[in-house]
Amino acid sequence: MLVLLAGALGILARDEDGRWTATGLGRVCATLTLLPRAKLDGEPHAEASLIGTPGSPAEPGFVVRVSLPRLRVWRRLRLLGQLTAYGLHALIQAAFGGDGDHLHTLRAGPFTFAPAWPVLDNAIPSELVTLADLRTLGVRELAYRYDLGDCWDHEIIVESILPPGDVAGPECLAGRGVTPAEDGGDWSEDDDGNLVPVAEPQPGRVYDLARINRALARAIGESRETGDLAR
Repeated sequence: MLVLLAGALGILARDEDGRWTATGLGRVCATLTLLPRAKLDGEPHAEASLIGTPGSPAEPGFVVRVSLPRLRVWRRLRLLGQLTAYGLHALIQAAFGGDGDHLHTLRAGPFTFAPAWPVLDNAIPSELVTLADLRTLGVRELAYRYDLGDCWDHEIIVESILPPGDVAGPECLAGRGVTPAEDGGDWSEDDDGNLVPVAEPQPGRVYDLARINRALARAIGESRETGDLAR
């Protein structure tokens, strides 16, 4: 009876062999029931997952626009649906030339996602949820804050959803602008409240499509080499 109820609610569905499997919504519900007591395997400092276990043979892909509105900087990225929320952070860092050394959060409606370590109150471990899961929740916009001290606030908008199997790996499609240094010392605020560069930018932070795509491929490649593919 419970299985039939779960099927009616869209939490479970039958696969081609007639077996019941969890849908994207079911995986999200299972994740939420474990929180905030969920713990990941391994030591607190272990590498976090960039790629989650697919919920179906092929997840949809996504085209997202990530921007720093105050700096008029943006990057358009094509991403795998099984990319975790932590993986999204890692690839944004690669696309924006960041070091990834500071704490970060991702917010979507009432949900806050952050790495499982160090523990942030009321945050869902970002290693447990994929972009496909977020789509199941109806998420089309996220707020990404990098460095909880300097608070570099990014807007993430899902521009399009691609058919399953269409995305082989992450790719930067377009972009504009120079991203700030980690401490923000190369930028200053003008009379209108916008940040403007005041120093020569670091080469890795200038928009360069080829360099960005190499950085994205390297980030995913290193994750695969370490076997860091499961939630």
